[in-house]
This record gives sequence, C-alpha cells and structure tokens, in this order.
Amino acid sequence: MRSKKKYFFAGFLIMLCLPVAAHANDEAIAENNHGYVLYKQGNLDGAIASYSKSIELDPNFAMAYYNRGLAKREKGDLAGELADYDKSLLLNPQYIQAYYNRGIAREEKGDFDGSISDNTKILELDPKNAKAYYNRGIARGQKGDLDGSIADNTSAINLDPNYVQALYNRALARAQKGDIQGAIDDNTKVIQLQPNSAEAYFNRGAAYWKKENYDATIADFEKASSLNPDYKSQADPVIQQAKEFKAEKKAQKTGGG
Repeated sequence: MRSKKKYFFAGFLIMLCLPVAAHANDEAIAENNHGYVLYKQGNLDGAIASYSKSIELDPNFAMAYYNRGLAKREKGDLAGELADYDKSLLLNPQYIQAYYNRGIAREEKGDFDGSISDNTKILELDPKNAKAYYNRGIARGQKGDLDGSIADNTSAINLDPNYVQALYNRALARAQKGDIQGAIDDNTKVIQLQPNSAEAYFNRGAAYWKKENYDATIADFEKASSLNPDYKSQADPVIQQAKEFKAEKKAQKTGGG
C-alpha cells in the first residue's frame, strides 16, 4: 500500500516581509535563511548548525525547528526530525507543513495512528487538502483498514481527479477487498495519465487474471515487461499459464461443439 510521498521543502523568509513569523528577530531570520541556502547546497551539517543558531537567537521560531527537522531527515535522524516537528507544532499548532511531514515520518516509523492523527488535523485546518487524504489513506491501509484507505483515496481523487498515486493506491486496496473491476478501472485511469507505468499494467494484468480474461492478462503482462524488464520473471510464467488455459478452453469448446 506504500507509494512514494513528497515532503514540503524547507522554508525561506524574506526579512522585510514576515507574515508567518513576525515575532522572529532579524538575526534569527538571517540564520534561518542561511541554513536554507546551505540545505539547498547539500551542506546538511552546516544547515543544521545555522538552524540551531537561529533557534538559540529566538527559541520560539517555529520555522527554524521545522527546517532543522527536514535537514535531520536527510541525515537519517528520524528521532531528531520528529522532535523538531513536535517543537514547531507546539509553537505553532496550525503549521500544516509540519503536520504533513510529521505524519509521513510517523508512518515510516510504523506509528500509523500518529500519522492518521496528523493528517486528520490537516483536514480540520484545510478540508480540501488532497495530499492529507492520500497520506491518511496510506496509513489506514498499513493498519489493514482497507475501507478507510479506499474512502480517503476516493476523497483525494474527488479533489484531484488526476491524482495518480491515489488512483494507484485505491486500485491496490480494491484488489485486496475483492473489487476486481474497481481495481481494473483505477489502473486503466493511471495508464491513461501515465502510459509508461509498468506497475499499472502489471497490476491490471493481475486483476484481469482473477477475472479469467486471459487475452487481457497476456497483453498487460507483456506490456509491463516491455516497459520494465524487472517484471519479466513474474510475468512470463503467468503469460505461459494464460496461454495454456486459453488453449484448454478452445479445445473444450471445439470438443463440445
């Protein structure tokens, strides 16, 4: 049920325009901005040092904690990342980006309830946030709540009909629930939006296999293998079996005729 997720990026403040952090002093803002530049350059240690300096100058600067959390993530420090998001949200309980990123980090840690809680909070603040529905759907799917996952991905798709990742994940959940036609429909939509999606062809082929539509299974598995040869080892045995079943059905029909 997992699909690639994107983090919100580090924040950069213009010192002359501070609607988000008007309380921050100029030196703290300058250190935050310097940290952002270092972060973009890939200098994570330098960025963390600058963000820490910004926090020393202004301990209530929520954005500096948030940005440091992002840099710590890039260094693989999940505990440090989460601690900084916690602090940024304590200082600014309406910090949507921090809820978003903490929700992803919690899901990756296996704290699915925490991830669901964070994305639910985003939806309280921004009811039309398709990404929050999508990410909450992932966490619900990881918990085995397929109905909840389908509902959240459906909400994301209603807000953004071309949300490929939500269509892809809803197809997976529908297939697991036994809604094979629904899985086929979702994967077909993914293919319309991303014609080179080997995963969608492979998953649709697997759904066609369950419906005993062997021609469609063969076509989709062959297409998946052509787009991504890594699928070949899984697809070839099924293709061969589908051809054998087709031949058997033809022989039975001929014999019965």
